[in-house]
Amino acid sequence: MTDFPAALPAAPVTPTTPTTHMSPTTLLAHATGVALVMSTAVSVTFMLPIIAKTTFDATPTVTWLLTAPPVTLFVLSIFWNSIFQRI
Repeated sequence: MTDFPAALPAAPVTPTTPTTHMSPTTLLAHATGVALVMSTAVSVTFMLPIIAKTTFDATPTVTWLLTAPPVTLFVLSIFWNSIFQRI
């Protein structure tokens, strides 16, 4: 049987409090990143059924299957927190 080494001491944790502020550069980089990621995600969600219909001659059922799940999951995400707390 192998003996495992002792656990390393925990690194000190500096909690972020409301009095701790991000630098303007960090805030700008974060806001830019969020805008780029979200705009790409929304564009893909919007364009996917159109591309499937025009390029691949998708049936209405396939178009519906591409359109309905994101909207359904967006609505369900409102309630996920309370569902997870009950589980």
